[in-house]
Amino acid sequence: MVALEYYGRILRNVRGKILVFSKDQIITGAVAAVISAVLAIFLKLTPLRPGVAMAVFALLGYLVVVLLRFLILALQEPAALDQQQARELDRLIAEVATLRQALEAKHPHDVHLEERARQVLGRLDQHERAFVSLLLDRGNIPRAELAPRGYANAPQTIAEKAPHNGFIPYEPWRPGNGVVDLGGHYFLNPNLLPSIRNVLHPPSPPVP
Repeated sequence: MVALEYYGRILRNVRGKILVFSKDQIITGAVAAVISAVLAIFLKLTPLRPGVAMAVFALLGYLVVVLLRFLILALQEPAALDQQQARELDRLIAEVATLRQALEAKHPHDVHLEERARQVLGRLDQHERAFVSLLLDRGNIPRAELAPRGYANAPQTIAEKAPHNGFIPYEPWRPGNGVVDLGGHYFLNPNLLPSIRNVLHPPSPPVP
């Protein structure tokens, strides 16, 4: 199918150009036809009258010029089509590269948040980073599960290393009159969540 489309395009291009003649080509064909007719009459190579002979040879000359032009274009058009397709491919590649750069570009505020997340995570030890990773996977962890999982002090130590960041907020659960906290849960700051994810699990670079 690809080969048929390729050669069909060549044929369409040749057909579109076959009858497009320059002034020099028309004059050359006409002069050659007249000279051929005169020589044929002079050498008595044709029994036709001079007027008829010139008309016939002019038509034959025109057909010969068309045939020669067809053959020349048929030989030249594949290379011209390949060059055109190469230019189109280069243009598409440039457009894709531009779109990829636009998609990969980060907003300055996102860069700022990611830098904040990187600074905080850089202060944490392996155990505290594991707790952050667990929150990233789980979304939230009830306070009652911290001790059994070995993270009883993790929220406090992380808060001490990341002051004023609101890195791991706590949402209490106060049913009834709302006075007594019966056990809430910890979660990652939603504003920092994408940045924390990118720092802990950097995205793979795009394939060229």
